[in-house]
Amino acid sequence: MKTENLTHLHILIVDGKAGNARLLRGILLALGIANVVMAENTDQALETMAITNFHVVFCDEAVGPLDAAEFVLAVRRKAKVRNPRAAMVLVSDGPQRAQVEQVRDAGINDLIVRPLSMNSVERKLHTLLFAPKRFVESEAFFGPDRRREKDRRAGEAENSAPLHDRREGQLLRRRTDPRGPSAR
Repeated sequence: MKTENLTHLHILIVDGKAGNARLLRGILLALGIANVVMAENTDQALETMAITNFHVVFCDEAVGPLDAAEFVLAVRRKAKVRNPRAAMVLVSDGPQRAQVEQVRDAGINDLIVRPLSMNSVERKLHTLLFAPKRFVESEAFFGPDRRREKDRRAGEAENSAPLHDRREGQLLRRRTDPRGPSAR
């Protein structure tokens, strides 16, 4: 991957554990990203985001005083931040399904699991910036499209081709097919 495409980025790291924040900052600096700011907590992060336009925010799962989901909601909907559409990444030691669903529903873009490597961070940045998910803005939700790519394609092509059943290896017609199951 070409790291020169990343050098212009402004990145915020929100992590109360100085060692974790320094490690991630070191990886970002090694990728050629010089504009890296660190915040020890969510209050400091929101203050910083009100005056600086960040492209990407890495947020530790155990940050405070707001938890990760509350922080994402504050950035997306409540706080007066310069860029509420900044790509937001949860940094986790091993997320539980409930936590992933909670931050996804709050508007997080993606997550990355420790131990971090330069390759994993670089891949994540390229995905977020050069193949971003569509952004959804409604009364109920503000953030990246929560559907997976294959779900999104299926929704867009709902009225076109028949569906494929992986269990039986057969092509099935939609349930709205007036010919019913005997048409198979």
